[in-house]
Amino acid sequence: MASVYTVGDQDEWSSQTNYATWAEKHNFSLGDVLVFKYVKGQHNVYEVKEDTFRSCETSSSGVLAKYESGEDQVVLNKVKKYWFICNIAGHCLGGM
Repeated sequence: MASVYTVGDQDEWSSQTNYATWAEKHNFSLGDVLVFKYVKGQHNVYEVKEDTFRSCETSSSGVLAKYESGEDQVVLNKVKKYWFICNIAGHCLGGM
């Protein structure tokens, strides 16, 4: 049975959260859903390749998907590592 996770728990998708620590608390499985909650226009969610995640450079071909609704749901439909960033200026470099 799939689980639904709000990314960042009560802090949601914001620049105040350590997402590496948050992710370590969970055991994600195929079919689980990640919900990214944030104020639309203040943040966004880009699913990216690992090198794009590490560089925060989204002008390359490393962007796999873009979400901007403020309550984005991402189904983990493949067994792989998933990488997410906020593409608002300075947010990725700040830890999002």
